[in-house]
Amino acid sequence: MLAMVMVAAIVTQDATPLRAAARETAAKQTLLYAGDWLELRGERQGWLSVYDHRHERPGYVRPAQVRTFAVDETSARDLAAVVDFVRDQSGMEALGIGLTALFLRAAPANAVGPELFDALGTLAERLARRASSKWARPNDASLAGQIEVAQSYGVKFRSFEREGRARICYDGEAYRRVLAMAASPAAKARAALGLTDPACNDVALPVADQETLAAWQAAVLESVETATLPAWLSNRLRIRLASRRAEVAYGKARHGDWAGARSEGASAERALALIDKPELADEDALAYDESAVRVGAVRWAGEEARPNKAVTIAAGKPGQTCVGFGGVEHCTYAVVWPGSIRVSPRGDVVTLAQSPLTAWTELVLLRRGQKESTTLAPAAVDPELGYVEFAGWSPDGAHLLVAREARMTGPLGQAGTLAPWIQKSFEIRRADGLTIEKQASRLDNFVSFRRWQSPDWRRVTLALR
Repeated sequence: MLAMVMVAAIVTQDATPLRAAARETAAKQTLLYAGDWLELRGERQGWLSVYDHRHERPGYVRPAQVRTFAVDETSARDLAAVVDFVRDQSGMEALGIGLTALFLRAAPANAVGPELFDALGTLAERLARRASSKWARPNDASLAGQIEVAQSYGVKFRSFEREGRARICYDGEAYRRVLAMAASPAAKARAALGLTDPACNDVALPVADQETLAAWQAAVLESVETATLPAWLSNRLRIRLASRRAEVAYGKARHGDWAGARSEGASAERALALIDKPELADEDALAYDESAVRVGAVRWAGEEARPNKAVTIAAGKPGQTCVGFGGVEHCTYAVVWPGSIRVSPRGDVVTLAQSPLTAWTELVLLRRGQKESTTLAPAAVDPELGYVEFAGWSPDGAHLLVAREARMTGPLGQAGTLAPWIQKSFEIRRADGLTIEKQASRLDNFVSFRRWQSPDWRRVTLALR
């Protein structure tokens, strides 16, 4: 349709009425939104006579509500300048998408480079994020209208339910084009981050599809050259990469590929270690801690199993792993990390780590003579992101040291209250039931913990980052 349009009028204001006649009292044909394009057919009584191809109807609009462009190569430079301006203006995403579509029609093929697709991806992603924001009102007609405008230009969005809310995500087509072209490292970094946003991973996907997606996202992030990027942007890429590699490591372990899990876990730890913490942006602080917790949840993948005749690991029912010690058998469908098994100095207690979820690792205690095992979770609420790890024994083996980290929401963990945060705790617990005796959020003045901590734990833990 645009091929026949000599002059296009781009709507610049939301809820612009398309009147049936050139007067204010004329009936409204429909409401137009920023980014809608109209075919300009003339002018009458101070009104523009237009044809709305999206709704397939003629009408009239005020000149102040639109901006006109000739659809030819001479207007391409003006369009490019306007697109470059609005790409970073919140609330003008649909207008920017409409201008980008018009530029693609007006400009010669050799003038269309990765910068344009970078702008298109940025605009579409931000529009989807605004539509999914918890501050967006359910009856916000402007947002719905802007989404429809973007879709009319072929921009595609995915929608699914996440945490009790509808989530709208851009499908990333423009970002894929950026990665396939000779774009700048910064543009490729933005594209990689846009394609790997964890908030746009549908948790309803089958597990096999989630594992495939995590591996693909990790490969996309690693494809970006970081040498010339600003430190804060490199940090953001590495934070995301560490999280993705940690998830791949869990998937490898779940399938019994321990060599693959070890390799992926090492890649995750390496990405986290390369983060320049002094250059960490304020808005990335929580993401960094969350990424560290995800890597910490699978860090046992890099630990070699310590042979011990008193402890047995065998397959149980299909999908189960059973650990036996001193007449106690612990069977679970979770991933059991063989390298995490530790025996107390007196040889009467064994601890091990198990992960029922991708980023949720628990500590299990088996005590000789007891019929059942005891399990310690990272937190009592929000079982989604956290880990517990063994940190050492007291000299007599009557106590064990534990480090815990978990994402909480609100001061008491009530979902939906305040902002999420990472709770960290160093604890001394009794070995005869895991009852807590001492705890602290830091080790500065925790003398007994520091005196008993295992050197091996201190060397590899992420809790002391």
